[in-house]
Amino acid sequence: MAIPLHADHDLTPEHTTYVDTVFPKETGFHLLTVEMPEGLPDLPNSLYGPTCGDDPVSEDQVSYVVRGDRDWEDRVTDKPRRPSRKLTMIGSREWDDSITLYTAHGGPPAAQNPADPSCGDQEESKAFWATHALVK
Repeated sequence: MAIPLHADHDLTPEHTTYVDTVFPKETGFHLLTVEMPEGLPDLPNSLYGPTCGDDPVSEDQVSYVVRGDRDWEDRVTDKPRRPSRKLTMIGSREWDDSITLYTAHGGPPAAQNPADPSCGDQEESKAFWATHALVK
C-alpha cells in the first residue's frame, strides 16, 4: 500500500488504497490529480488562488512562515481549509512495482516554492506564488 512520506494531509486508509488503484503503472515520477469516486470522503484543500477558482490572493491577505523542517518561508493565509473531491498524488513507481508516494493531498497541485533547492522553474514558481497561498 502506498503511504505518503509527507503524510499530514488527512488521508484515510481508504484513500491510500485508492491511490494504489489509480497511480500510473509506468515506472518513473508521476504527478497526478483525479476526481475521487463516490464513497471516499472529501479531503481538505489548503490552497487558495486562481487554480482553485478563487481571485488572486493579495499581499494584504498573507503572511510568510517557515513550515515544518523547510529552510524557506511559505506564503500563507488565515482562510479555512475547504473540502475537495480532487486528490493530487506525487510520487514514483519503482522497478519492483512498488510506489514511493512523496505526498498526496486534497485539491489541485501547487508549484514548488521558488526557494526550494529542487524547484525546476523558479520564474514559473514565483508567478504561481504571487497569486496563491496556503492555509496557515
